[in-house]
Amino acid sequence: MKLFLQIRVGDWRQFGYLQPWLRFASALADDVVGAEMDSGSEAAVAELVLPLCEQAHSIFVLVEAVPGAPLGSALPIFHQLFTWPHKVARVVLRGENAMATKMLAAWQDKLSNNVDEGELRERIRAFAVDQLKPGR
Repeated sequence: MKLFLQIRVGDWRQFGYLQPWLRFASALADDVVGAEMDSGSEAAVAELVLPLCEQAHSIFVLVEAVPGAPLGSALPIFHQLFTWPHKVARVVLRGENAMATKMLAAWQDKLSNNVDEGELRERIRAFAVDQLKPGR
């Protein structure tokens, strides 16, 4: 199983309710599972996401962030992902947030910042069809 994990750092109302990237990724292949959370989610949401991360053999992390927002309940997810660096295929940060930038710097070789929608679409597609392997 491959996991497309969308984390929003900020209040969900700042981003809207629709999840176009999550729907897009999940529709590309039968073995891609989508999960999302925001930094204000209840701790129980993080507890539901963690087993998906553990079961996945490859993870694409999309972080959408706004300035000054705390990492909140997303912090345990980031910490757990550090224990599985071989599973993280790609990390994309969209938006500006000092704490998210510092946290994601650990994946410097897999990290892309503020890519446009076309490039993000292509990276997600490559992940879904196995052109982007973990550890690269």
